[in-house]
This record gives sequence, C-alpha cells and structure tokens, in this order.
Amino acid sequence: MSAPSSAKLGHVTDEYISHDDGSTTPVDDSDRRATAWMKTNVDNEIQRIVGQGGPRPIPIPIKNTCIMREGSKIVNRVEADTAFNFDKIKQIMVSDPLPCPFKPGYQYVNVLLFTAQPMPIIIPYLYKQDPKNKLTDWVLLNNKLERSHH
Repeated sequence: MSAPSSAKLGHVTDEYISHDDGSTTPVDDSDRRATAWMKTNVDNEIQRIVGQGGPRPIPIPIKNTCIMREGSKIVNRVEADTAFNFDKIKQIMVSDPLPCPFKPGYQYVNVLLFTAQPMPIIIPYLYKQDPKNKLTDWVLLNNKLERSHH
C-alpha cells in the first residue's frame, strides 16, 4: 500500500516503493508507520461496522494510488490487488478524513464500495490534502488493469 501524491507512486515493499515510471525510492520509517496505521484504521472500521450489526466488509489490498487531474477535475486512482470487476460497484461511501500522523499534509479515509450483494468492500486511501479534491471521482483498477470509473 502506498501513499499517493500528485506524482504517481507504486507498490510498497519492505525495502522500496516502485514508481509507475520504473524508478524506486527507499521506504523510510514514516512509510512503514503510515502503512501500519492505515491497516489499524481499516481493522477498526470493520469492527465498528460489525459491532453495529452490519455485514463484515471485505478488505482488499492496494497496490498503488495516485491523484490524477483530468482538466479541472481531480480523480482518485486506486489499483487494487484483486481480480474483482469494479464495474460491479453501485455506490461508494467515504469516511470523514483523518490527518495522517506520519505524513504531514496527507489525509486518510476508509472507502466503502457497495455492489448489489450485501457485503461491502473496504479499501484504505491516503492522499495529499487538496481542498479541490472532494473525493467524488474515482478510477478503480484490478490486477488485470481493467479500469472502472465512478
């Protein structure tokens, strides 16, 4: 899972972040702490939903994220580590943003994806704060790089 920015970031391993352009950046301690913090937030949100009698959301690991600009529109791009067809998504709900304590200037949200089935999908999303980003436009990609715009 990686922290998005205005530049595309790629997959995070224990040693480096591989970027979409083929370059790599060493992972620092703040990246590791942010990743662990996001996992804790996802786990807490799952427990909160289940505790209120809701269905247990299915967490999907994220390979990379970025913010894209399409004209004046900001689009939140998420590439997930799944073969799931994101065209099946009927509704997206986003939690209130939390500032990331390990990445100054970044916000975190839980993103719930709903299909016609009663079981939601949950994904973590960390993004560089931008007042123009209303988190309303999404591009979701799966392992097959099938693109779904919402």
